[in-house]
Amino acid sequence: MNLLVPPKDSHAQGKVKIGDIYRARSIIGSEFVCGIDSTLSLGEKEAIVPTVSGRAWITGTHQLTLNPDDPWPTSVISNAITGSLLRGSPAELARCHGLQCETGYSDACHLCYESRKLLRSEYPEILTPGQMYGTAGCSDQVDS
Repeated sequence: MNLLVPPKDSHAQGKVKIGDIYRARSIIGSEFVCGIDSTLSLGEKEAIVPTVSGRAWITGTHQLTLNPDDPWPTSVISNAITGSLLRGSPAELARCHGLQCETGYSDACHLCYESRKLLRSEYPEILTPGQMYGTAGCSDQVDS
């Protein structure tokens, strides 16, 4: 079986089995091949022993910090978009907003971008500028 994007807990739900393969391909053609080698018990829970092969390079890092002088230090965490991402992942963003995700995303960044595009009409004040989403226009300009 060759899966494109295994959803969270796919093995526990019987959708992904030992020996199944997940291939993550980027837009430039690089690839990671992942799978389930075996299972084991961790306390009362069953866990998987994954296999992963491929090559990667760190091209940047990012760290969110909360400034103690910020009058709204939790606004990033409670934000409808960034809060979901900080609590989980792009998949969590899609789940929190009830988005139906298709398979075939090249990576988590691709899923995040497509989810934000779908949410742009609900959160135009957060998901700006329009050029980022292919909708360039004057409506994104803010008068100062």
